[in-house]
Amino acid sequence: MKTPINLWIIGILALVWNGAGVFDFMMTNMRNPRYMQSLPPEQLAYLDAMPAWVNLFWGVAVFAALAGALLLLLRSRFASLGFAFSFLGIVVTLFYGLFLSPQSMLEIGGGVAVIFTISLVLVTLFFWAYSRRMARIGILS
Repeated sequence: MKTPINLWIIGILALVWNGAGVFDFMMTNMRNPRYMQSLPPEQLAYLDAMPAWVNLFWGVAVFAALAGALLLLLRSRFASLGFAFSFLGIVVTLFYGLFLSPQSMLEIGGGVAVIFTISLVLVTLFFWAYSRRMARIGILS
């Protein structure tokens, strides 16, 4: 079956979106001085207090999403699995940020954090649903 043009468009958007997530994760975890200087002190304190298990789930969220995007572009039915693991990582990370962290991520980021958090969840769910649909209709194999 011929690959629809929207797969390439959505796949490239997914790659860019999730590539930015991997970039943020890597720069933060490598403590890149220039990158860390761009963050407000409250966010630095939040990141410094983050337990290793939360950081692990954050990594799962971003790298699984990037894998999902690459698999989508490769027309693999396993793309949806990458986005599903990403969603799991996002949910665990958000649960910590909202309910378990010493200072809620919403207190630190305010309304922008709410909008960004909702967009993370919705965009990941969209990529997951899209890749499942493409597999179901035979575009991904």
